Amino acid sequence: MALRRSISRLAMVYLVTLCLKTAFVSAFSSTNTPTTTPTSSVQQRSANQQALEDAPPFPRTWVPLASVYELHPDRPTPLRFLGQSYVTYQSNDGQWAVFDDACPHRLAPLSEGRVDRQKNRLECSYHGWEFDADGRCQEIPQADFSTMQKAMQNERCHVKSYPVHVEKNILFVWPWADEDPLITVSQPHCAPEHFMEGVSENCTTYTRDLPYGWDTLLENIVDPSHVPF
Repeated sequence: MALRRSISRLAMVYLVTLCLKTAFVSAFSSTNTPTTTPTSSVQQRSANQQALEDAPPFPRTWVPLASVYELHPDRPTPLRFLGQSYVTYQSNDGQWAVFDDACPHRLAPLSEGRVDRQKNRLECSYHGWEFDADGRCQEIPQADFSTMQKAMQNERCHVKSYPVHVEKNILFVWPWADEDPLITVSQPHCAPEHFMEGVSENCTTYTRDLPYGWDTLLENIVDPSHVPF
């Protein structure tokens, strides 16, 4: 009986050793033996195709994010563009401000905060941090004056703001923070110049989320056969 157990153990050790040797030889040969892989269509792309694929997913231009008729003047409004969350509110001078929709303190949505008209600031609903129309933090209720002044010198206390332009009652935003010089070169093109002048006060806007791409929508809009339907 003991002899059988000894033989069984020797057999197991032999099998394990054989498996390890086989795996080693296989790994060694796979790393040293050149393999030929067929050239894929991806590898055959031209320089122009590569440039197009590496290009940003959206043109660097002013982006119309909302109609001002859809924005509440006395509370912040959340906005979305290319998966990024923004918040906008109207300051006391009637200008619209657009920030990242995240308080730099604990990343709470600023769109759930409130507009303090007395201080002309946007207040976070989580810990009461207050930001002016430029996104600069102006109040930290939990800190004393000296600590607050020191903290405000750190850029991480402020929320990122974006250039805004209102044209034809459309809120245009420049969300490309790294390409600010283009702003001075380009302004939202909303020709004709006096379009909707004198009519905008009486018009209404309609917004709808469509589950398909903009190119499909454009194709359907310019197709006259769709007008009667």
